[in-house]
Amino acid sequence: MHVTMLTVGSRGDVQPLIAFGHGLQQVGHEVRIATYPRFESLVREQGIDFAPLAEGALSLGAGTEEGRRWQQEGARLPTWVGFIRDARSVAHRRLRDAEAACRDTDVVVASNLAQVLGWQMADHFGIPLVRVLFHAPTYWMSRHRARRLTNAGRQAAWLAARPWLNAVRREALDLPALPRRQPFRDLERRGALALAPFSPAAFGRPPGWDGVIEVTGYWFLDGSLDPDPPPALVEFLESGPAPVYVGFGTQVDPDPPATTRAIVDALARAGRRGVLLREPSALAGVTLPPDVIAVEAVSHTWLFPRCAAVVHHTASGTTAASLRAGIPTVPVPHNSDQFSWAREVHRIGVGTKPIPRRRLTTRRLEAAITMATTDGEMQERARAIGEAIAAEDGVARAVEAFQDRVASETARPRGARFGTERGDSALITGASSGIGETFARTLAARGVDLLLTAHPAESRRLEEIAAELGDRHGVRCVAVPADLAERDGPDRLRAAADAAGFEPDLLVNNAGVGYAGRFHELGLADQLRMLHVNVEALVALTGLYAPRMVERGGGAIVNVASTAAFQPVPYFSVYAASKAFVVRLSEALWAELHEAGVRVVAVCSG
Repeated sequence: MHVTMLTVGSRGDVQPLIAFGHGLQQVGHEVRIATYPRFESLVREQGIDFAPLAEGALSLGAGTEEGRRWQQEGARLPTWVGFIRDARSVAHRRLRDAEAACRDTDVVVASNLAQVLGWQMADHFGIPLVRVLFHAPTYWMSRHRARRLTNAGRQAAWLAARPWLNAVRREALDLPALPRRQPFRDLERRGALALAPFSPAAFGRPPGWDGVIEVTGYWFLDGSLDPDPPPALVEFLESGPAPVYVGFGTQVDPDPPATTRAIVDALARAGRRGVLLREPSALAGVTLPPDVIAVEAVSHTWLFPRCAAVVHHTASGTTAASLRAGIPTVPVPHNSDQFSWAREVHRIGVGTKPIPRRRLTTRRLEAAITMATTDGEMQERARAIGEAIAAEDGVARAVEAFQDRVASETARPRGARFGTERGDSALITGASSGIGETFARTLAARGVDLLLTAHPAESRRLEEIAAELGDRHGVRCVAVPADLAERDGPDRLRAAADAAGFEPDLLVNNAGVGYAGRFHELGLADQLRMLHVNVEALVALTGLYAPRMVERGGGAIVNVASTAAFQPVPYFSVYAASKAFVVRLSEALWAELHEAGVRVVAVCSG
């Protein structure tokens, strides 16, 4: 299978996916990671295919005017404001990039910040979505763990974002509007796989939340990703007792030199040596004492085990590294999920009480460092958690879950075509309006060539749709009017398709008619017409094309039924019975044909 992973954010949102990608490669899958262009070398050097996703103006930082403004005002605004501004600044390009990256894939894997993008691609191409929850669900880590409130919050956020997302979808890829109900609750109801790459020894699943989310253990990528530590740092570590590490990653800081001075003073008051992760600009006007050293970059995996404690912003990746090192943490959360991780680190007894960044002072930091480096119970608890994490293999567990719950259910013959990818072809009946027209527009946007048919009375509308979609999407789009109520209608339709050199990979049996009224009052001609179109024509077209699909080793048949199929419907009795036939036929054909690589599905609208 081909797996495409979508992720946005920092290196901490990319590196674990590389580790997971290696695991998938080892069991025979092809893997591509789509993320910001600045991570291309990191991904490719690890032997994984790369595709770009446009990076937002705020994420680019000082490289854009918007980024510079955010660096100045961002500390005073909620983090979600920045996420939305960043996404909207490149929404059209990012959606087109994602569509290109996922065009030939079988499964989409999406991290937290990319899960809306991932869901759109999975829905667009009709393939599974696997969510990767670097940031644990809010209901796991909230004080009350209120699931209903979480779902209500997600629905409110979805409705707020839906208008501008719909505009982007329409303008960038001509996609239909998003559903009004947020889709992630439905994914959870259906048991769609979600992977939580953190340690069950530290953050176990809450009671009652089994099945949907797999807590796998951390996905560490060990090896020569980072440059060797500076010789000056090695010499510093060897010259005295274990220092305290202090670093806040790429978080917004309104006054970096002032923060540096506060850190240095806190270390001095606590009587501890320190290693600071600080850029040169953060050291302007600050004189470091001999027992403090600053570096611009260093491997957490290498450094943390050599420290007495770590002070950090509790992002998920840094939290993982500090827990594995088996040393106490001083959490200084800045935004977003960092507050949840900080609370959990304190709750399980391996960290001090969190100090929110806006409340960080020399005195508070001094007290926290002193506690982290002298509390024997905290140190022992941190050591035990570190040993438990070292014994886990999070990547292996994630791959096992993927194989069991995704790969085994979506495997298909190599090279099989199902009419949903660029260059495939589809035949759609009843294509002049409604569901048939929606299928046509959705598939054309994916680059699928189309043969559209409808009753001859609808020929003008049919030809307009075919011309529009052909011009807009550059696909071949042929209109063939046909009356499927006539006994030879399906044969004449296939003959026209053959004459046009059109061999569909996907057959959409959408044509149907329905007449309402008392059974004994409806004319026999109307009753039989419903059976001719809804049953006989569907069986005939399926019988004409299914053998060819079996011979090719792949194909798909979509039979449009109705929710009326599941119950008796007075005054609509023959129609409902015909749709019940469609459902039962589709289920039986799926059992017969799926091993031959032919997918059969019934769509029950209502």
